[in-house]
Amino acid sequence: MHPIKKRFLVNANGFWQHNRLLLIFYFAALLADGLSTMHFMLRDGFADLEMHPVVRFAAQITGPIIGPLIGIVAKVVAGLIVAVYWRRIA
Repeated sequence: MHPIKKRFLVNANGFWQHNRLLLIFYFAALLADGLSTMHFMLRDGFADLEMHPVVRFAAQITGPIIGPLIGIVAKVVAGLIVAVYWRRIA
């Protein structure tokens, strides 16, 4: 087995139970960020003002609702991959 995959699988064991409260806060913060982004994009209509490049690109292509949702999913996936892989320092 590749060392990166092995480390990820070892670190994933017990990760959800051990970090449940932090993960709830993480998901809530990302949800609040996504909802506020949708709000300002619907109100102002400018996806160009968004600072996060993935959210901005997705919003320019898919619109002010789907774009931020894509951004939320991307941030959740990226954050979880990093947190599980570097579990000891996360």
